[in-house]
Amino acid sequence: MLPNSHQTLHQAKVFKRLTVALLLTSILVLAPRRVRGGYACFDFNTDPAVFWDAVGSPGAIVPSWQPSGGLTNSGCFVLTDGPNQTSAFLFPDFQNGQPIAGFDLQCYIALGDWTGDSPDNGFSVNYVNADDPIVALIESGYDPGRGLNQDGQWAGSADNGGTDSDLPEEGAKSGVAIGFDTHSGDGPFDIRGISVRIDGQQLAQIPIPAVSKSDNTDLYPTAAEYLADPATLITGPHDPVRPGSGARLGWAPLRITMDANGTLNLYWKGSHIIPNLETAFRPGFGRLLFGGSSGPSAEFFGIDGLCITSDSNVATLGKATGSPVGFIVTAKNSGSSVLDPQTLILKLDDLVVPVTSAVVDSNNTWTITTSNPQRPLAPLSTHTASISAKDTRGIVLLPDQSIFTVPDYTTIAAGTAAAGVDTNAPGFTLRVAQAEFNADLPTPRRRADVGPGTSIAFGERVLHGDFGLNTADLRRYPAGVFHETNVINNSALPGNYGEFADDGSVANGLPAPNLPGLPGKAKRESGNVDGAVSIVTYIEFPKPGAYRLTFSCNAAFRTMTSANPLEQLNSQILSVGCD
Repeated sequence: MLPNSHQTLHQAKVFKRLTVALLLTSILVLAPRRVRGGYACFDFNTDPAVFWDAVGSPGAIVPSWQPSGGLTNSGCFVLTDGPNQTSAFLFPDFQNGQPIAGFDLQCYIALGDWTGDSPDNGFSVNYVNADDPIVALIESGYDPGRGLNQDGQWAGSADNGGTDSDLPEEGAKSGVAIGFDTHSGDGPFDIRGISVRIDGQQLAQIPIPAVSKSDNTDLYPTAAEYLADPATLITGPHDPVRPGSGARLGWAPLRITMDANGTLNLYWKGSHIIPNLETAFRPGFGRLLFGGSSGPSAEFFGIDGLCITSDSNVATLGKATGSPVGFIVTAKNSGSSVLDPQTLILKLDDLVVPVTSAVVDSNNTWTITTSNPQRPLAPLSTHTASISAKDTRGIVLLPDQSIFTVPDYTTIAAGTAAAGVDTNAPGFTLRVAQAEFNADLPTPRRRADVGPGTSIAFGERVLHGDFGLNTADLRRYPAGVFHETNVINNSALPGNYGEFADDGSVANGLPAPNLPGLPGKAKRESGNVDGAVSIVTYIEFPKPGAYRLTFSCNAAFRTMTSANPLEQLNSQILSVGCD
């Protein structure tokens, strides 16, 4: 059952310029390319275990859903109701895999009705790290158990001088763990009350010792009186007819808040029990988890009417992508959480490296770069990158670490730098050639000469004139050369090809242009134009660094650089491709 509007809980008040000539040889077609805040409520009026992960000790009927007995006698969920039981209840990921900066959890708890002299052991409320082993264990259907006296999944009593480990009532070993312990003596400093742990380290213990009178009788005769007393964790008297049933227990309001600065507040039965406790909690990914445990004296523990509001306003730091001179990483603002670039710390193989640039776009996505051209990374080498930062509110963001592989690359030799280039005349120079292969040319000879017709060797032989006269229509182009002052977006056939629309606004103002000089006079065979093109341009690199040169076509191409574009023997090959 969820509380109505009148049952809400109380809230306290990183040389010189290098210009090189690029010679590209290609065939046929050319075409360049280029929950903010989560809220979830669970009324337990239907069985949640059908969809959620609830595990318990062997042979026990808990954890279990009960259709009645909860707040206003509606459904509720019971984690312990007899002796020597353990249980864990892992809530679904209501954040859809997103991190949170804080939360406000409200629920109702029924606790007590033990069958021995004193109650034991209690329960815990946890917002556990999503990668905590306990999450995978519960999801696989195993109960983490209790008292394993080894490296168990729950925290132990070592903080209080004890030797016991793996105690559900002490909470998880990661994230936020709030323990409600109705049994003392697990160590000289172990007391009944409420404990707070962050990542397994106990920060506070609040003593709440009262459970019964000195003669082991009930403190009060009614549940209402228990609910009015925050100095006890018990929520009602015993059931003398059905001991351990929890039938006479009341439902006490519990509220736990954690803000983005790591400040925790806890309210029990409407009283502010833990005010403004400063913790080391930081935004991250997690899951809501309840744990319960009972000893020989048994204990009833149930939950109902749970609502949680989470603050998803937390900027996220992404994975790194390698470059020849460093790496690039992204980050994403979220609402009021805006990355503060002045707080960025980047590491490459555990060594701090400078932030070369940090730029945010209109979609609140940051592109963060570290670059050192003086110390390039080896092609295909593997490295570790990490990023940490705060947002503009001063909140520490969840750091990220990733492994990246440097892409394969070629270093352009300084000796290829060209001189006397007119940088005021942008564009490309294209030379197109076509060969005539008539039907009377024996097929075996054609294959022996040109292979399939889409190789670099074939293209170069066509350009060289090895197969006869150039049959391309070059009447419009002086000296058989076409000068493109804009972008290259040509195709052998009319149509809208490439990423630039063939609407006349590009490629020399000709809508849907053919490749210059084509289709020519040669007879087209099986859709092939038997043509090739060489393209020469000059690129000025403003400073040393990593640059990506992109060339796209539907057949073979080769990209070379040289101080003289006519140079063949000593040109440096940058890339080769073929579809």
